[in-house]
Amino acid sequence: MGAIFSGQAPPPTDPTVSLVRYTGGATGRKWFDVAHFSQLFQPAGARDVIATYQVTDWGASGTSPKISVTNSEWLVDRQIEIRGVAWQDPHYPGEPGKLLVQFTPSEYFPLVPGPAHYWILMVSPIDDAHPDYRYAVVSNPTRSALWILSSTPQISDEDYGYILTRLLSPEFGFTDTQLHYPNLVPTRHTRTK
Repeated sequence: MGAIFSGQAPPPTDPTVSLVRYTGGATGRKWFDVAHFSQLFQPAGARDVIATYQVTDWGASGTSPKISVTNSEWLVDRQIEIRGVAWQDPHYPGEPGKLLVQFTPSEYFPLVPGPAHYWILMVSPIDDAHPDYRYAVVSNPTRSALWILSSTPQISDEDYGYILTRLLSPEFGFTDTQLHYPNLVPTRHTRTK
């Protein structure tokens, strides 16, 4: 999936996302990375990638909660962790899917840029059969980053097909499906046209 082209509007975020449900609130929540664009801090060789979120500070009335972020992955023969904090982007009040995240420098990731956009583009619908999110899709305004997250180590064919169809639609504007699959995902999750 490709980066933004000049003049292309940013992708939409999901207006229905609940940060409490997404993060697990004070209890916390794990998300399994089933597909992503390779990043400097997450190269193609990374595997068993898990993101853990937890609300650590609910903030004053009318302010964004602070969210603890821990990304862990295996790279060659060692586990790497990157920690940070996320909060709702103050430039987009009332849009809970538009967050900023700031990571802490570490041995593995010593040069950390300023806060990065973390936009929740979509979450699975909630209903009686599915009382919690099964998947989430995260990117940024330029489409240069993309993560498909699942509440379980594997994602269903139905959910994955739906996500790809939406990402390739004019609404979201992604142009390709060249993703890295860091967890044990069957080969069905390779390039599709």
